[in-house]
Amino acid sequence: ELPSSGDLDLFPGSDAHGFYTLKCEEPIIDALHRSRMKPYLDEANQNEKKALALYQWHGELTAAVQEVLGVTEVTLRNAMDRALQDWNNARIGKYSSWLLEEPATPLRGPT
Repeated sequence: ELPSSGDLDLFPGSDAHGFYTLKCEEPIIDALHRSRMKPYLDEANQNEKKALALYQWHGELTAAVQEVLGVTEVTLRNAMDRALQDWNNARIGKYSSWLLEEPATPLRGPT
């Protein structure tokens, strides 16, 4: 579910928040660039405050996905390392680091 503009108030612009009363959304959108903000503005029916809330929500979602992706990448890389280490040890008949010592073929090269 998408957040409402009241849920995310990263860009306060009214006395209710104790900040300046000038409309602050337009300079922020211009600084981010209107072409970047177009999908958010279209989704928010050109309401700049709602568009910025959507932009912030998208950033938070992207950060959450990146965190999970990072952990997944490390887990996969470590699993591959363990499998290659076991395979290499079985091929050469002793415990050896395929990264620090000459590994078995094809880890060493195609020939």
